[in-house]
Amino acid sequence: MKSHLTDFLIEEKNWDKIKPRGDRVLNLEVSTRLSQEDVIQRLRKFFGKEGLGLDIIEEAPQCVSFGGGGGHVTATLCSEEGKIRITLLTQEWENQVKKFASSLP
Repeated sequence: MKSHLTDFLIEEKNWDKIKPRGDRVLNLEVSTRLSQEDVIQRLRKFFGKEGLGLDIIEEAPQCVSFGGGGGHVTATLCSEEGKIRITLLTQEWENQVKKFASSLP
């Protein structure tokens, strides 16, 4: 798999009609050949205390949510044809989520 951002499905939505402040939400989906455990480890290292310093708000085997700095990052993992599909949903951490996604093999 190429690790260029152009290979990912990126969908940005402006939720002005729902959130009066005009907050933006990024929903990004990427696939990787890494194991689910490796992906969770990378997420913790990148977004957690060792990386950006976000707090883990919720964690389950296929989902981890981080919060802090006025925003959040939620990653949901799904096994699919020998790969792991990762859906990343964020508010306020868009650039960091894109950087994380582009770093995956």
